[in-house]
Amino acid sequence: MSGFQVTRLLKFSEKTKGIPIVMLTILDRPEDQEKGRKVGVDFYLTKPFSEEALCNLLRRLLP
Repeated sequence: MSGFQVTRLLKFSEKTKGIPIVMLTILDRPEDQEKGRKVGVDFYLTKPFSEEALCNLLRRLLP
């Protein structure tokens, strides 16, 4: 199952739809990011990404 498929399942479930989804991927084409938005990806980071960028994003998401 792809990350896009997992995201779609999580976002369409009443139990998990509110969980933020961070996609970490090598897919960096604009159409890949658009596909992510359509299935419910909240944040999209392409590899390679910096540890700092990931930590900053997680700090924003976690209380």
